[in-house]
Amino acid sequence: MGQYKAWLGTKHARTWVMLQREVAKTIGREMGIRASSPQYSGVCLECHGTAANHAEDFRADGFHVEEGVQCERCHGPGGYHASADIMRDKDRAKSLGLRKATKEDCLVCHKAKPSHGVLGRPSFDFDKSWSKIKH
Repeated sequence: MGQYKAWLGTKHARTWVMLQREVAKTIGREMGIRASSPQYSGVCLECHGTAANHAEDFRADGFHVEEGVQCERCHGPGGYHASADIMRDKDRAKSLGLRKATKEDCLVCHKAKPSHGVLGRPSFDFDKSWSKIKH
């Protein structure tokens, strides 16, 4: 479960929590987000909460959007491959749907957008960022 521990140390594990910061609320208001908090905005949760746009019936028991950008966001739905026994056999996990994340997967969320422009963040550097999250 080294992958899980590696993920816990990334910003991906805190993306939903980041939406409760005052700066996130300010950005939400400036963007016309009508939700009571960015944490409950479908627009924000597209990138800040895995499976937020899927009905709870399609989420496994114990799955919480509040855990941010989770494994399934990059590696595909884990219902068939995410058990500890299966994950020990990469080929078996791949045959059951495990995907290797690609640059294109990252760019779904890590693209230029108004919310991040307000923060004054530099453009996404895939190579630099990949080294921080690869596992």
